[in-house]
Amino acid sequence: MNPLQIEEFAELLLSGNRSAAEATVLHWKKTGANQLALFEQLFTPALEHIALLAEARRIGMAEERLGYGLCQWLLCRHEPAEPLEGSGARLVSRKAMLLGLDVEPHDLGMRMDACMFKERGWTTRMYGPVLPLEHAVFGAMQWTPDAVCLHADSPESLPAARAYAEKLLILPWAPSVLLSGRAASLPDLRSLARGEAAIVRSLLELDLWLAEAERELEVEAFNETTG
Repeated sequence: MNPLQIEEFAELLLSGNRSAAEATVLHWKKTGANQLALFEQLFTPALEHIALLAEARRIGMAEERLGYGLCQWLLCRHEPAEPLEGSGARLVSRKAMLLGLDVEPHDLGMRMDACMFKERGWTTRMYGPVLPLEHAVFGAMQWTPDAVCLHADSPESLPAARAYAEKLLILPWAPSVLLSGRAASLPDLRSLARGEAAIVRSLLELDLWLAEAERELEVEAFNETTG
């Protein structure tokens, strides 16, 4: 998508033009775009453009919030359903818990992460931003997710990411722990939870991690059936 089209989509979000914005999304889906393509090539560039406009004070807070709100509405409206059968059926028992570590007025990044899991057949639960660590551990103990995805965009959230990852990795069933968001692209993250947490620097890397998890599950299923 060229920059002009990105700016046009961003303007639709900022103006609250729900029908035209949704028509753009539907057009992309009609041409075969999956969640990764929608997010990487349409939503994320448009949100980045809105952020730049806000930083340059070319738009006010009301317009910025309106744009984010419409984007969230579109994500909710077009997110994959929790699959019960079909292409993702073999992964339906896998569960992903998603937490946001930033104090933000929206949860767009975490919601995109959740959509990526859903498209691969995972059942997801979103626990919102800045859930206190003890409550996050309690929620995980209650639900026993196979993976916990920590979404952080701000560098200030990295100490919390380390603390959460260390506690979650030692849970009895040893869930996978991932760090996603812009903070995952910061240098010197190898020390995060002694290197045991997965760092996914983009939605593409998250998709690759999910594909690998699917392959591992298929191998386990094959080994079980062949004895």
